Amino acid sequence: MQKLALLCIVLCCFSLYGETNKAPLRLEQARIAQYFNVEKRQRIAKRENTFVCAENGLNVRDQNNQIIGKLANAAQVEILGYTDEVFEVYDQGQVLTGRKAIINYYLETTNSSRHVEAYIFEGYLCSAKVVKIYDSELCQYYLLTDDYNAPTKCLKELLKLELVADNTVPKAVLKRGTEFTNPEAYKKEAGVLELPTANGTLRIEDINDENAEDSQQIYQYLGDLEVLNSYVVSGQYWESGDVSLYDKTTGEEVALFEVAPQISPDQKHIISLNFEPYEGGGIVQWGTIENGKLSAMHNLNFLNWTIADQPDWVWLSNNSFLSNVVHINAYWQKNGAYNENYQRLKITIL
Repeated sequence: MQKLALLCIVLCCFSLYGETNKAPLRLEQARIAQYFNVEKRQRIAKRENTFVCAENGLNVRDQNNQIIGKLANAAQVEILGYTDEVFEVYDQGQVLTGRKAIINYYLETTNSSRHVEAYIFEGYLCSAKVVKIYDSELCQYYLLTDDYNAPTKCLKELLKLELVADNTVPKAVLKRGTEFTNPEAYKKEAGVLELPTANGTLRIEDINDENAEDSQQIYQYLGDLEVLNSYVVSGQYWESGDVSLYDKTTGEEVALFEVAPQISPDQKHIISLNFEPYEGGGIVQWGTIENGKLSAMHNLNFLNWTIADQPDWVWLSNNSFLSNVVHINAYWQKNGAYNENYQRLKITIL
């Protein structure tokens, strides 16, 4: 009788964890199978952090093999353990082998939200060094002025984004436009930067006393940007920074960038790229220069990619350039170092 009961439990477990089209087990059998299979899992002493490597995302399944959610490409997941069974998945001519990885999944339904134990296929997991951006992920963005929960859009104008082979050698490289000039022309005195304008003196004052903390503001003069008749001033704050352009005539701020921008070879475009580490995003800001004035500024935050820490920025024409980029979710490796698994992105300003 004991042997018969044990056999029944084993059969329940096989049906539960196998890739099968059979109807779900009855609740009583599922409970027995779940209890029995605890000893059949490979529990991990130290939990693993890994990434999803699947262009179309990775299905999340419950213990009855029903799909309860999906993880996006490059989503970071913590692995609690693995089931014993190894199986194969055929994907576009490739054979992927793996087990079911056990994760703690946050399940949201219309009635409730809770963490549940769930399963994903090991064959679509990889390290940060292997995570890649897919063409289908390039266009998704939202505006910097949007609310955090604003729906994303797909950019179909303004910029053309193309991934190119990592070993692409440009046929020709153009010199970037005007650099900042006269970086030593103005110095701060007692924490105050004074810049002369046609309308009077522009005063920019630091806030840097011992009680400043998160209200700290430290400014530095970077130089002149002649093509826009502007002063360039950087600001460093508690956990952020920016670069402002101030008109030499009016003293007004004419543009605000996350980082110092570049000028196109023909001096008709100004653009900057930056990684936003807190909410996660690849910030691209650019505008058109016409008759010494800045117009048509755009400020976008791309959802899936960002400029790498070593951008290797190369202008190919007056409106296009190459840069190293990485996936947003894999900007850093597990040890905290920058991810050097760069991809080359060609950006064309339309």
